[in-house]
Amino acid sequence: MDTAGRDIRFDFLRFPLIALVVYIHANPVPITLADAVDDPVQAGFLVDFVRRYISQGLGSIAVPLFFIMSGCLFFRDGQIGGWFYARKIVSRIRSLLIPMVFWNLAVLAALFIALHEPMTAALVSGSNGDVFLSWSSMVDAVLGLTGSPIVCQFWFIRDLLILVLVSPGLYWLARATHGFTLLALVIIWMLDVHLIGMPSVTSVLFFYIGALFGIFGVSPFPTHRRACQFVWPYLLLMLIMTAMPGGLWKWFLNCMGVGAGLIAAFALSGHVLATDRLQAILIKLSSASFFVFAAHEPLLTIVLKLTHYLIGPMDDATLLALYFIIPAIVITIALICFYSLRAIAPGFVAVITGDRGRVIDNMASKPQGSARRPEEIRFPAVGLPDDRSGAPRESRP
Repeated sequence: MDTAGRDIRFDFLRFPLIALVVYIHANPVPITLADAVDDPVQAGFLVDFVRRYISQGLGSIAVPLFFIMSGCLFFRDGQIGGWFYARKIVSRIRSLLIPMVFWNLAVLAALFIALHEPMTAALVSGSNGDVFLSWSSMVDAVLGLTGSPIVCQFWFIRDLLILVLVSPGLYWLARATHGFTLLALVIIWMLDVHLIGMPSVTSVLFFYIGALFGIFGVSPFPTHRRACQFVWPYLLLMLIMTAMPGGLWKWFLNCMGVGAGLIAAFALSGHVLATDRLQAILIKLSSASFFVFAAHEPLLTIVLKLTHYLIGPMDDATLLALYFIIPAIVITIALICFYSLRAIAPGFVAVITGDRGRVIDNMASKPQGSARRPEEIRFPAVGLPDDRSGAPRESRP
């Protein structure tokens, strides 16, 4: 397997997908202050359509892609069980559980302070104080045992941890059912059936797809040059889906669009290899991806609340401009914080990010000219960079 080629193409995808996640969460919802509710959803048709097209349409591929990558990497050796499984569990405690607990505890502490400070209390919904009613509610807020953790995007990490725990069962299903499990999961997903609360059917399906790539040694990267043309049906299907009223057909179009978008994203990653400068930029940014993922909420909500608190009612042009500007500001702030903190306390940053950035930076330091072009390279399966099993690391919720 060409692990170098796999790592490079994964790193090309990681930061753009994290940026897309930030825009997913930038889709306006009613903003709750301590004494009022400001609803920025009440915008003109065009503004609302653009926001939904990006956040609820184009953004739909981000989470499935990350789960596919996670499954690929977890099963990169094509096996599970015994000491191998034990090493995987230990590695995920370091790369997933510890960062999850840290970020949720940090936000819980910040929320407690904000609720009791007159200068910040006006920006905090009174209902947020309910999390401090009992020890069990605080534990739930950190681990997401009954719903999303207090840092909402960490539902992805929680679901990933659950899937890691049940990975021997997924491995057995992949080997024993010959595709029937995959077919059943696809049908359940496309019918929008929710059999259990967590992990979600989306999490299970796409992690399982990634597991199949890893277990059977199949590359997720399309080899046909025309695979990049799937970007057009992806854009069109999501456009039609956004314009449709709610219902099963709308969800069915979304599923089709996600499928086309996944193929397009994996195919387009190969073309980045033809541009050395873009390679260097994306690999550099990928080292900060987990930090941006972890920090963008509640930072995004804080910036949104401050904006609407200070400016008040806005016209459509302002709302649309802020939809694009505010996430960009949040991403920039997170990047500045990451590189500044890493310069001051690299060990601390390694702990709170699962030590993801260091290996990527080592890769980025290699001469980019050594990377082969798309037509010269065959790529095996890839996955999320959360493998810390002790074996040489191939390569992000």
